[in-house]
Amino acid sequence: MQKLLNENIKEVYSAHFKYKPVANCAWIINRYCNYACSYCWPTSHTNKKDFLTEDQYLVAVDKIISEFYKNNFKIINWGMMGGEVTFNPHYLTILDEIQSYVTEEKIMATNLVTNLSHLPKWWEKFIKSTEKFKKVKVNGSLHIEYVNNDDKLNAFREKLFLLNSNNVEAVANFVMLPGKMDYSKKLIDFFNKKNIFVLIKGCRANNKFVEGYTEEELKFLNASSNYQITNRSNQKIIGVKEFNGTQHWFTSVEELISKNGMSYKDFYCTAGMQGIVITETGEVLRGRSCNSQKLGNIKTGFSLFNEVKKCGEKSNCHCAGDVKMPKWRDNGNSMLKVG
Repeated sequence: MQKLLNENIKEVYSAHFKYKPVANCAWIINRYCNYACSYCWPTSHTNKKDFLTEDQYLVAVDKIISEFYKNNFKIINWGMMGGEVTFNPHYLTILDEIQSYVTEEKIMATNLVTNLSHLPKWWEKFIKSTEKFKKVKVNGSLHIEYVNNDDKLNAFREKLFLLNSNNVEAVANFVMLPGKMDYSKKLIDFFNKKNIFVLIKGCRANNKFVEGYTEEELKFLNASSNYQITNRSNQKIIGVKEFNGTQHWFTSVEELISKNGMSYKDFYCTAGMQGIVITETGEVLRGRSCNSQKLGNIKTGFSLFNEVKKCGEKSNCHCAGDVKMPKWRDNGNSMLKVG
């Protein structure tokens, strides 16, 4: 697919968030990480334990659910990320608390980004703490600076297989640096033997790929899902509609961003009403790309928008969670109200 002309785009959305009453809480629980990968952004990890108190997390869970329910979202997806979230001593307690709100009408889902460094026994506890969630997804980030031999790679795959065998959708994430395309293809073959999907990502800085990728590598990044034989391959996940009615589909947010990263300034966007971002310090933001729009703090109080508002950001929308929120240009129609 050729790059779309930005002025032709009317609508961008995740079908999951457009057609269902689903809200998204992207929560950076902590920046503490037991790894220190050379390519990781310095602001994304720390070796200092920066956890909040258990009460602060649990009170926040209640408030988050209450705010989304006011906006008529009875299905909430909790996207947990760090740092390495699984080393937060309160993480499983947070999941247990969220589970306590589950009813036939009130549905919870969660996805976790993790380096999978815990032993299988810990992951069995995780499975127990998420058994009432409607959907559970684990994105296992493969860091070959630490998973650096065959035994460790096999153990990594076996943990993903354990999760997949217990109603958890577990996939491998791999950041492909320039020159690593052949290795990435070998990884795909290795994980596909156990029907595990591999999401191949490019390394980014300042909202664009770092220098050094060849044209062949960029094409591979854009179409890596086509090399795979798992059930996840070629799913229609992200939709883009042009003003003339032409519909385009992408298999991942990463594919859309790599092919058509853009600013959505002046688009109506449900971020801040249907989706929020919470930082490790407790700040509640409209989104990671629109982090100047603060909604409060879980330690002192916050409120979500009760209507759809326009995006005011000139820079490219580069965060997967932000891009998933439905956004459109509607020729001056008034903002939609909820609740």
